[in-house]
Amino acid sequence: MEDLRKAIADTGGILKGKFFFALATKGVVSCEYVNLDPTFTYPGLVRRFSQSLYAPFRGRVDVLAAPATGAIPLLYAGLVNERPSFRTVWADKKPDGTFAFERMGFLRAVRNKRVAVLEDISSSGKTTRALVELVERAGGVVVGVSLIWNRSGITAEKLGV
Repeated sequence: MEDLRKAIADTGGILKGKFFFALATKGVVSCEYVNLDPTFTYPGLVRRFSQSLYAPFRGRVDVLAAPATGAIPLLYAGLVNERPSFRTVWADKKPDGTFAFERMGFLRAVRNKRVAVLEDISSSGKTTRALVELVERAGGVVVGVSLIWNRSGITAEKLGV
């Protein structure tokens, strides 16, 4: 994992300095900021991240789910030789800030399936929690969550998965 952290830094994705960044959570500031946009312009790195996030679940899940839009590349880049029935879905953010499986067939894709949630960065844990709850409301079983960068301190135990 250290080599992946180094890759983020080497591509300019980690900003550090004598300044502060306001993070997604109200009142939370940091002297370090992680932005995966520069890193995600390297398809080979996206594939490595995707493979690392998916590895603990390979053969144990039927579906990968992620929030749109930043994590969508992670759903595909690392998948090789998957069975034809394997699915990927993403949740769109609605104007009120909640998430929904709005695309045709996404609700059916997770119903009664084992699902892993992949996410790029968790700042507050709200999106990760929302995705887990969305999958469960749709009738899926979340077997785990993988994140590239976890600023929120969210854990599998806190999510109940």
